[in-house]
Amino acid sequence: FWASTGLFPQEFIVTFSSMMSIQRIEIACFNVKKLSFQTSKENEPLNFEDLLDKEFDATDNTLQQEEFPLNNKRANHLRVIIESGYDHFVSVHRLSINGNAIHG
Repeated sequence: FWASTGLFPQEFIVTFSSMMSIQRIEIACFNVKKLSFQTSKENEPLNFEDLLDKEFDATDNTLQQEEFPLNNKRANHLRVIIESGYDHFVSVHRLSINGNAIHG
């Protein structure tokens, strides 16, 4: 679970233990209006590249759930940026990244 502090943009970075081949991202959030994902192949979380953007519809007291199929996108880091929300405070209740570790 992650909640904002009320200002936008908000971001957080997920760092994997090794290079990942990402096949799908699933997210469940609340009051998010615009969200974007970026990836980095660097050892440190630097030089991010845009992956995808999503504008969510407003929902009344229900989670916004979305699934993003990817074509084995390689990444050491995934940055999640919440560009705007329908309220001052937004939350991410679940983030699932499905893929395989790449060794060597």
